[in-house]
Amino acid sequence: NTIEFENIPVFDDNQTITCIIHSLTEKIISKPKHVESELALLKNNIHGPYVIIDTNLQITSFNQQFVTQAREYFGFDVRAGASILDLAQPESRETTAEKYKYVLQGNKVQNKGEIKTKEGTIIQLSISNNPIFNEVAEVIGVFVTILDITEQAELEKKQKEQEADFKALIENTP
Repeated sequence: NTIEFENIPVFDDNQTITCIIHSLTEKIISKPKHVESELALLKNNIHGPYVIIDTNLQITSFNQQFVTQAREYFGFDVRAGASILDLAQPESRETTAEKYKYVLQGNKVQNKGEIKTKEGTIIQLSISNNPIFNEVAEVIGVFVTILDITEQAELEKKQKEQEADFKALIENTP
């Protein structure tokens, strides 16, 4: 939105300015319908939960998958304007803040980690943090995607165990 300021002279019958009307008007800039529908398509079809945070670490946007995951795993209700650090586990808030500071300098960070849900279940997550740049290449936020990779991690662990068992069997066969 922009503010437009106008000075409008008022003339009498002799074409003399009798007063000036000052007008201050807020111009609301709306997105074209196709842009809004494209944004909605993106928001609803990005693979996995995502959240967008600004340079103050405030949540500005998210998809329904993120809302569902935050509620299911942690009992959090996500809302725009809240600090992303409120969603971090207390013992990791400081390192999380440092990570976002690094990303806001234009760096990408991808990591995997374990977290404990509100029920006490340990889950594996893959978290990707990417800087968001504006049209003049300034970092204006962070795009965070979060994938639950618990099942994949368990399969990889089971495969390694089976490989080790098979190797031991081969090595111990006369």
